[in-house]
Amino acid sequence: MSLARGCLILRDEAGAAEVVVWPPGTTLLPNGRAGVHVPDVGEIVVGDRVDGSGGSFEAPLTEVGPPEHLPPVPVACASVGTFVAVLERVTRHSDS
Repeated sequence: MSLARGCLILRDEAGAAEVVVWPPGTTLLPNGRAGVHVPDVGEIVVGDRVDGSGGSFEAPLTEVGPPEHLPPVPVACASVGTFVAVLERVTRHSDS
């Protein structure tokens, strides 16, 4: 996970970047720390590697995209045509 234009993004092994919609209940970390707290997973911060499942959609997230219950993605993070990873489940990646 990394930051781009103040937005949290994921990069796949090939280096392609996607803005992220995290699982329900996920919150930003307090005190300006760059990361999120995911329920039943814990903190994920910039630089962590993660495994996840879900889907990928093009912004904007509208009627032809994912279900309506997903939150909007800020325009500063995903302009039209940007790919957005919608994670239903996520775990921190173990390098061991």
